[in-house]
Amino acid sequence: MTEYAEIKRAVRSFDAIRPEKLKQYIHYRSFRNFVTHFDEIRDDQTKSFVLELLSDYVGEVRNKKDHDFSAPHDWKRLAKMYLMPLSRIYRKKYGYSTAIPLMWTLIVGLIGDGILYVLQSLLAVQHVLFFTFGMLLYYCYTRFIKAPIGRVCGLKY
Repeated sequence: MTEYAEIKRAVRSFDAIRPEKLKQYIHYRSFRNFVTHFDEIRDDQTKSFVLELLSDYVGEVRNKKDHDFSAPHDWKRLAKMYLMPLSRIYRKKYGYSTAIPLMWTLIVGLIGDGILYVLQSLLAVQHVLFFTFGMLLYYCYTRFIKAPIGRVCGLKY
């Protein structure tokens, strides 16, 4: 297992990866946020588990010299093996939020509102874009409140 300071240096060194798109495939900002808030973990068992996952993640990204995880099976595997377990811990215990791209925010909101619109004729209720407004509020909350303090994680974030 690698020492925390070395993991922190390694993750920060990934900032130099070019083009920028490659950083999305290694979920760079999510892991940068995990490393930044690592010291807040008080439980030794959780701290050990997180450190092991971060160490394995850094090792895997370092081993691929070109850092090209753009193939869907590569970035999804990174997410499944490292991002998802860590995001569950950080969301549950440390108040992280999941980043959702604006496009998906609008798509999910409009689908929800489409369903409500169809039900409107059955219920005779005035239709308001509840889901879209709700999703946009969540997007703004994560983008403008949570992201600046580094408490956001998510796929390709």
